[in-house]
Amino acid sequence: SFSATNLPIGATFQDSQNGTAIFSWTPNYSQAGSYPNVNFEVSDGLLKDDKDITITVANVNQAPQVGNISPASGTSKANKTVSFSSTYIDPDGWQDIQGVFILINTSSDSKSCFLGYYDQNTNKLYLRDNRDTRWLGGYKPGSRKIIQNSFVTLNCGKTRVSGAGNILTVKWSITFKPTFKGIRSTTLIPKS
Repeated sequence: SFSATNLPIGATFQDSQNGTAIFSWTPNYSQAGSYPNVNFEVSDGLLKDDKDITITVANVNQAPQVGNISPASGTSKANKTVSFSSTYIDPDGWQDIQGVFILINTSSDSKSCFLGYYDQNTNKLYLRDNRDTRWLGGYKPGSRKIIQNSFVTLNCGKTRVSGAGNILTVKWSITFKPTFKGIRSTTLIPKS
């Protein structure tokens, strides 16, 4: 017969009664770490043998998720600054998010629109050019820099970034130019 003690939570060890036993465990994200002194024992009724082992579960990076945007809807006048607060969530902590995108356009196309990017690793802001061929800018939030294409302006000086726990928040300071009119939708995209 087979038996096991000190198994991690959720693990099973079943004696099949035919000379074999099966250990089974699918750890979840919160169970990364080391599990020492897991004991397996076999006995024939007279004699027994046992072995202590250590099970190590590697930490796996979890994918970031989209949080919220505020305001979620509304109207704006040309040449008037609008502030959008967007949140992005990473179960491994906000520092694990490499960067985040915000797209404001009539479709998922990134031409002739506002496509902003914040690179968390370098702490820099970018704006996509009109034709979606290159990134403009590369300035720190709070710096006295303006990034613009023919449709929008991103004010780096008034754009703020903060992180707490597993949430990264970017408060984008955007001015829509007269060429950027009509009904638009907003899409948030985190990058890990």
